[in-house]
This record gives sequence, C-alpha cells and structure tokens, in this order.
Amino acid sequence: MKFILHDLAIETTRRCNLRCEHCMRGESQNIDASKEIIDMILNNDEIKRIDHICFSGGEPTLNPNIIIYAINKIITENIDVLEIVMVTNGQIFNKDLVEAFNRFNEYRNQRIKKQLTAHYNELGKDALNSIIQDNTDEHARITFSIDRFHYPISKEVRDNYKKYARGIKITEKDVDDEDIYKTGFATIGKDFNYKLDQLRYCKDGEYYMVIDNMYITSTGFITSEGMGQYSDMDRINMGHLSNTTLSEILATYGTPVMNAPRIVLEKNGPIKR
Repeated sequence: MKFILHDLAIETTRRCNLRCEHCMRGESQNIDASKEIIDMILNNDEIKRIDHICFSGGEPTLNPNIIIYAINKIITENIDVLEIVMVTNGQIFNKDLVEAFNRFNEYRNQRIKKQLTAHYNELGKDALNSIIQDNTDEHARITFSIDRFHYPISKEVRDNYKKYARGIKITEKDVDDEDIYKTGFATIGKDFNYKLDQLRYCKDGEYYMVIDNMYITSTGFITSEGMGQYSDMDRINMGHLSNTTLSEILATYGTPVMNAPRIVLEKNGPIKR
C-alpha cells in the first residue's frame, strides 16, 4: 500500500536562539534531528510522494546541515517531493542553506520540464515553452516570522537571503493573536489541550493521500499538526519512525473521506474495507 503525504513537517532541531513569549514549545532542548531520522522518512517504501515538506524547529537555521542533507538526498535519489519550505526567525543567514534551496528549485524545474514536454509536446514549441514558464520556479520557499513577539530581522540578513535566492520565494509571515495557544511560554491566547487529531485520507488513483498535516519530531516521533510542547509530543504520539508504519497509523488514527475504504490491519498486513 502506497501513500501520498500532502503536508509533512520535519522538526530539524529543538534548539532556539530566541525565547519568544508566545512560543508553544516551551524551554528549548539541545536535540537535533539526525541523518537516520531523515533517512527513515525519505526512504520509507510506503511513501510514493510528498507534496509539501516544512523544515521546522526550534530554529531550523541552527541545524542547517540536516536540511541540506535532506535536500541533497531528495535530489540525488530522485525522490518525488513537490515543494519545500523553511520557517525561520530570520536572525541567521546561511548561504549554503540558500544554495541548497536553489538546487531543489532547479531539480523541480527539470522534473517538471521533462514531464510537461512528454505530455504537451504536440502543442508546438511556443505553447510548450509558455506552459513550462508558467510552472517553473518557487518550488522552494523561505519564510521569516515577523510578528510582534520575534526580534526584528536585520536589513543585512534580509538582503542576503534575497541576493542569493534564485527562483526560490522569500516571504514574511505575521502571527495573529487568535492563533496563539496557552501552552509553553504563552500566557495569552486560546486555551490549549494537547491531543492527537484524526488524519483524513482519501483515495487518489491507486494510492492513498493523507490530507492533514503530519509532524515528525527531531526525536523521531510521529504526531498530528505539531502543536504543543516538546514534552507533549514525546509523551503522546502516534508511534516512532523506527517501529511504526503509515498503514498502522492510519488504521488507528485515520478517517477516510470521499468514499475511501477504511484501512484495517490484519495479521498479513493492511487490507481495505
């Protein structure tokens, strides 16, 4: 059984160079995601495609090498990942990291060009080139957190990201007060009770698409959304990458939609009903 993950977040580190008063994580921890964690995600035989990967934290730029490792692995092993994004507090510029995002963007450009050429070649050169142009670039994105809780981003850091970005998108994101939850450091916002959400999935041709966000912690645990403190996610989760399959997760926490059959686990593996 093969799955398409629509939205996957990878916690690259639990270290942080700030202590924001709205942070739901709480105290930072000296823990980084390892290459083994990345390998277990990207070499998972159950995963056919990942539409969107968000490199999260902590502060992702404090563990740039693991992001670069993941991007290089996607490219060299021709793994089908459609888009990547990193959300950063914008305090650190890392040229090697930006170059890795540039490489991923070009990797996606080349894959798309090949696919579109095979599919639309009969339209003629001009029409084909127009379609290719409309579908290239911005497959990678770096987003700065600029809300009132974060330190201002220096002009030098912002300018360097924009200077070295080639085809990747540089954006800025604010946080609305209504999106803040009372957990971690936050004393304002909505009341929060950590729990595991059901994961909706549907049939997509011969594959199953997991519609909702899945979150992989830097310690290798699998959870939904990635909301709450580190201790919450380590205590209550859907299992660990090393000993839990996607089929098992969806059999327990999955909710089929759009008339998809339910995944049921039996001794000989998952079956559909």
